[in-house]
Amino acid sequence: MKHHFISFFKLAIFLIILFTIFWLVLPLIPKIIFWPTFALLAFTWFCYEYNKSKHDKKRVAKALKIGLLLVAANLLINYYFGFLQGAYIIEVNYSLFFVLGNPIELLVGSLLGGAAWFLRIPKKFNKIYSAVDVLTLAFFGMIAEVMLIGNGLLTYIAVDSLNAFLTYALVWAILHFAYYKVLK
Repeated sequence: MKHHFISFFKLAIFLIILFTIFWLVLPLIPKIIFWPTFALLAFTWFCYEYNKSKHDKKRVAKALKIGLLLVAANLLINYYFGFLQGAYIIEVNYSLFFVLGNPIELLVGSLLGGAAWFLRIPKKFNKIYSAVDVLTLAFFGMIAEVMLIGNGLLTYIAVDSLNAFLTYALVWAILHFAYYKVLK
């Protein structure tokens, strides 16, 4: 278990560095670069994690199912709350195309990034690890939205950062439950 916490903290440090780079660079580059870069980073990370886990086909399949659940969550949440309810707007001009209120790159990134994330977590449930993981993802998700808002890629209409944090925490808690209790 100690190995997983060390790996987790390395991931958190990487995310801090990555988000800092995005925070500094995104205002200077064309916004059209963000979503494809997001998808490419998720693809690259998935390839890295897959290469480490490819011998465990069941674990890879389970992680990809979690990635699909994350895609489904994005489709449901962003279509219903964003597109239909108008709680927020994801800017459509900076994506190759949109699917039910979602940039296609976000869906690709959710599938592959979500799968990569779940290839890193412990095989056996640990409530402390899961709680820290849920809170960390919720925090970085909220920070990502603040960054997107600051760069004109997302606009909040009827929600705020607390809503984002709570939504990410809820979705990630559901994914942990699905990973450990449903997809045995």
